Amino acid sequence: MNQFVNSALASIKQGDKNKAIELLKQAIASSQNDVDAWLVLSALMDHPERKRQCLNRVLTLEPANRIAREEMLKLDRAAMGNAMAAQPSHPVQEKSVQVSSPQVEPVQAQQPALNTRVDFGAESSNPQPRPMSKPAVSQQRFSKPLVFRYPILILLATYAFAVLFFIFNIFAIADVTLFLTVCGINLVFLISIWMVSAKVEISEEGISSSRMFGVVYSQVKWNDIESAKPAAQGLNLVARDGSSVKITSQVSGYSSVIKILRERRPDLFDITPSVRAGSGDEGFIELKTTFSGEKVFKKGFLGRFGSYIITIPFFFVCIWTIFADSENMIAASIGAVVTFFLILSPLFDVFELTVTGNKIKLVSMFDEKELTARNIREVKMKSVRSRSVVHHFPALVTDKGKEYTLKGFSEGNEMLYGFLLNWWNAHQNQ
Repeated sequence: MNQFVNSALASIKQGDKNKAIELLKQAIASSQNDVDAWLVLSALMDHPERKRQCLNRVLTLEPANRIAREEMLKLDRAAMGNAMAAQPSHPVQEKSVQVSSPQVEPVQAQQPALNTRVDFGAESSNPQPRPMSKPAVSQQRFSKPLVFRYPILILLATYAFAVLFFIFNIFAIADVTLFLTVCGINLVFLISIWMVSAKVEISEEGISSSRMFGVVYSQVKWNDIESAKPAAQGLNLVARDGSSVKITSQVSGYSSVIKILRERRPDLFDITPSVRAGSGDEGFIELKTTFSGEKVFKKGFLGRFGSYIITIPFFFVCIWTIFADSENMIAASIGAVVTFFLILSPLFDVFELTVTGNKIKLVSMFDEKELTARNIREVKMKSVRSRSVVHHFPALVTDKGKEYTLKGFSEGNEMLYGFLLNWWNAHQNQ
């Protein structure tokens, strides 16, 4: 736990609420994703809306946080009770005032809550306020680490062939030529083992990546991640000390890894909270995002037409073969038709994406579509296998079932997916 949070808890026990708030603001300024700091600060907020803002932040970082969800539910029930009591034309009887309806559920991104309370004004036989439950504040989201690996069939096949060729090496020692040949094949399998042995592990503390059964290992804590950068077949997480953790996109469940990363650190995907202190004992907690106005994503020329480097020459070779080689006419004709459709495909892809407020505009060569966040049913990561490589692309699914796949943008598929998911979560109810 952050030292500022520990000092704040000590100040609470001493009855110094103002000092505790200042210490918690310092904790948030040093680490804006400190769940403990936001959670304790919410307990000190007397104003319901300020308490709600703090709890919203907790649920953004930890959607499954039980304390925040329960306390937000209390805020919602209190707000409903006040609204019912404020209706003069329909006096509310005592029975109907009881908000026993279990249907009132907190919305993840808007309604957080805290079930640890500190009463600073009440007189009691015990002059100290009720202490906050430490274990509840630092509640574990993962009972055990989540592990992501290559698909089991690929692992078994690679290891089996590697063992097989190693055995061949033993029998080929007497024949130098055969021995060198098998050694070369083993080298290829060694590279394959390096690739398929990749493992990504997610725990309450952070995220780690390893290869070659842990011989190569790197780890970073959630709050120590400085930035996320797209990389070839994956994502690089850069720590504050300059070290990095490479998360390969080839492990099974990669989209879940990105989703958990976004839930834990939404600021890595262009949405970051800020804290501003104001007047009063509590100060003023204001959550802002770095995104405002208009955000435009555009594909570069190679992103749009890079496939033409291969498809157009191959198309003309097929056409030439049709007229020059009658024996291969049928095969060349099939190749020409398939290549023709591959040439047309990029013309229908979305090449420009504009996000303004709760609206998003998708532009392709022959179409331009504007949607609101409420028109979108799902923002997902779509996985497509091409030979031995899996590609992951963000996709938008509309309320009518139409799917828009967004690939080839320079920002990177993971970064675009995280940004769109943050945007959609913030605006889908508007």
